[in-house]
Amino acid sequence: MVQFLKKNKEIGLLGIMQVLIFIVLAFGQWHKTSDMYVFAGVFLLQVISCIVLYYLFRKIFRNIEEEKKQSMLLKQQKYAEEHKKVKAQLDDQLEDIKEQVSHMLKNLQMNADKMSEKAFHEAVNEIISNSEQLYQVDFCDNKTIDAILYNKSLLAKSLHIPFDIQVQIPQQLNIAYVDLICVYANLLDNAIEANCQVDETQRMLKITSALKMNQLIVKVENAKPANLHIDKNSGKTTKTDTSEPHGLGLKILQRTAEKYHGDMLIQDKGHEVSVSVFMENVNVGTIS
Repeated sequence: MVQFLKKNKEIGLLGIMQVLIFIVLAFGQWHKTSDMYVFAGVFLLQVISCIVLYYLFRKIFRNIEEEKKQSMLLKQQKYAEEHKKVKAQLDDQLEDIKEQVSHMLKNLQMNADKMSEKAFHEAVNEIISNSEQLYQVDFCDNKTIDAILYNKSLLAKSLHIPFDIQVQIPQQLNIAYVDLICVYANLLDNAIEANCQVDETQRMLKITSALKMNQLIVKVENAKPANLHIDKNSGKTTKTDTSEPHGLGLKILQRTAEKYHGDMLIQDKGHEVSVSVFMENVNVGTIS
């Protein structure tokens, strides 16, 4: 209990304020002190209590934000470890698969005239099947964003969501890693969640991102239910099903964009939505 109060001094101060208010009221009642003095004392203590309460809530919100940042960093570490592991495995297999595909292509070229149409198509399909084993793990030069894209591409694939990735981001940016994770992971998580609420035949997900004229642009387009509408100002959806929180990620995205003097733009197109995040004064290099 003592350790808890040491870490949360504001709570202890609030308790002291409430005790003092009780003492002032009791003292005034006992000594028949003028109501005006009692009122002034209580009012002063309440003002101090409000100030302490304000700082207490600020501390609580800071702790919540810090926990979110730590959670995102842990996610990034997980993404990076998975990405590194799979890439190492694929590097080991890459040369063998390339040799197999190359050998099959040579055989196809040498025997194409002698093969029937059916045999030709079967050979082509086998080459395609072997080539698909070379699953893409490098989407852009930036390792933080690349790990997120890889992780989300696997998730999208498992959920039968076509995922179009057009990202050209340099290896180093003067943006904190946690903010990069916040923007890319939140945008893609929201998009994948919305896709899961529509029929598989209607699902689509596209991310376009680039650094242009010191402005980082991240645009995510995805399918969604027609009755799911997003209110940018409140950061919430107007969907009648409120069993799951939908607005928190949008608020974080808006705050992150504003941190870099940017903004967030939402375009609701009925069965599709595009969310764009703009971050200004972004340069190639490490954050200071």
